Amino acid sequence: MSIVDIIKQGVFTECEVVVRSSGEEQQVYLCTRSLRLLPGRRLTALSVCGGMEYIIKIFLSNRYAQKEFRSELRGYELLHDYSYDMPSRIYHGPASDGVSIIIYEYLDQARTLSDIFSHQPPVDGAGKKYFLQLMDLFVRFRKDRLVHRDPHLGNFLLRGDTIYIVDMGAIYKVYNKYLISESMSLGRNYRIAASISINNQHLMDKNLALMFARFPKALHIESLYLKSYLRELNKGDSEAHARVLVKWMERRQQGLESKFLGNIYREKTSGECTAFHVRSDRYRRLIINRHYLQDELINFISDVGNVFNNENTVLLKQESTKTVGIVSVDSRQYVVRRYNIPNFVHRLKLMGYENQVSRSWRNAHRLQFRGMRTAKPVALMECFNGRSKGMALYVTEYIPGSNADEFFRQEHLPEEIKNDIAMKIIGFMDELAMGRLVHGNPKLTSFVIDGNEPVLINLDTMKVINNRHHLLRGIEKDRQGFRESWQGNAEARLIFQPLMDMNRA
Repeated sequence: MSIVDIIKQGVFTECEVVVRSSGEEQQVYLCTRSLRLLPGRRLTALSVCGGMEYIIKIFLSNRYAQKEFRSELRGYELLHDYSYDMPSRIYHGPASDGVSIIIYEYLDQARTLSDIFSHQPPVDGAGKKYFLQLMDLFVRFRKDRLVHRDPHLGNFLLRGDTIYIVDMGAIYKVYNKYLISESMSLGRNYRIAASISINNQHLMDKNLALMFARFPKALHIESLYLKSYLRELNKGDSEAHARVLVKWMERRQQGLESKFLGNIYREKTSGECTAFHVRSDRYRRLIINRHYLQDELINFISDVGNVFNNENTVLLKQESTKTVGIVSVDSRQYVVRRYNIPNFVHRLKLMGYENQVSRSWRNAHRLQFRGMRTAKPVALMECFNGRSKGMALYVTEYIPGSNADEFFRQEHLPEEIKNDIAMKIIGFMDELAMGRLVHGNPKLTSFVIDGNEPVLINLDTMKVINNRHHLLRGIEKDRQGFRESWQGNAEARLIFQPLMDMNRA
């Protein structure tokens, strides 16, 4: 398959890119791993040539892709002129099959900031150090009048103690259309120029707010570091400025979350999403995370009725409407939840409503986006029968560990550890409430203890509530249901009772 076909179809396989030098010598770059593939536009891949590894960006010849190619070249020159840290550019220009490419050095032993901050609050130790470095970088952007239009954490690499910028196409220079000389009178032209200057400051402030918004809500970045940023700009502790930045950040977070959740269902007909593979027809719909895209798993979950008829399956729950089990596919373990249709009346009740699989899929991605721990969503399979909804599967990664009810029954565990986990569970529920989320059925068994962290599962009843009255009523119902769940667990009751009473006070 040619490189053009790979980018158009959005399915990566190993391929070669040939570059001809001025001396008619050929250099062949073997693309071994996809780092980012945008169907119909471009591919970023790890490549090998002459025993050395490189990062190669490949752009198709269409208008949109070539615009991105030129933006990448322009951004690189801007960063180079201002001496920012970034991978060295090895080559840029045409290559085989009519594509345009840019080749960068490969930074070995480098990690993205998203890997560092995915579940670790940057409030102490190395996390705080790296976050302050990132904030200093954006302060420098502002002083150099540069804007990074897509400052998500995957676009910044950390190697040693240095942060490298890897998405140069998002870098832009902010210019004023009007320059004021000392001899210019204080008239209309001065007011126009001053207005443009203020708008440019707002543009750079909004860019900073977008960077803050990329961090999960659960980390509360704005309360920890916003004043530090204002001090770096010699703005003191301007409460008004801080409130404006927080307002912009919250709007950005809402917009980013809506866009992200819209992508998790995207059909191929509207442009297949980078992170998900979608297969859909009138009888069924399959959505699977591309990291798990393999024929064995797809074939396994496609046989919905027999998914638990396997000798390696461990059934966890079997009811008329739901079956839950741990399955092994290709030496990996997954938790599969199958929602059954016991009778025709139950089928009719589902008509016109979103099914539990789709709701679980969306809620899991919502929690991940906000930095709250849940079992990683792998795939969903929905079967349709005309307008009636049939059986459906929801697949997640298996998290080894005991649920919270079993955890607190362990007599050998020190009280300090139990208290720490209990406080984290209560803090988790508080984060849900602050995020306008109501779980609907919170129990001790809704949390799995992974290491020293609680992980929330059973998301099929969770929903966002915007109405304040209904939200408060839902939160109180959640708390009451959680209290009832540990009444039969003496150890848990002794620990949670005072903590819940203190939290309520």
